[in-house]
Amino acid sequence: NNDVTSSEVTEVEVKAVIERLAESIPGLLDPDILLVQSGFTLTQQTSLIAKFGSNDVSSFSRSIAGFLDRQTFEDMKTKLQMVEERKELPTRDRLFSSSESHPWYLVMKTFMKSPRVVLEHRAIFGLK
Repeated sequence: NNDVTSSEVTEVEVKAVIERLAESIPGLLDPDILLVQSGFTLTQQTSLIAKFGSNDVSSFSRSIAGFLDRQTFEDMKTKLQMVEERKELPTRDRLFSSSESHPWYLVMKTFMKSPRVVLEHRAIFGLK
């Protein structure tokens, strides 16, 4: 169901947002650039890819859509507009540094509030 009024967030919707972001942020879909500049250790990268990632945007979009309810997705899209304006890749510091309140941090914070996201406390600290 691709109806945006549906409570289920679809792969197609998430993919459209990612592709729009990729047009604004050079390197977003290039693992050689994204992973090198991410600030995550190899172990952390492996853990993130195992949890959310895959080799292609469609699979990643499907995975992310499964974690989102409609309200969280709409809130994230609003915050992703700020990310788009900044044109900066997501890095560990940008995603987790609350002191900076970077738009990527606001996106991550919103994602974590989704009722479908359940992470063990130690998993969160393992990424910081």
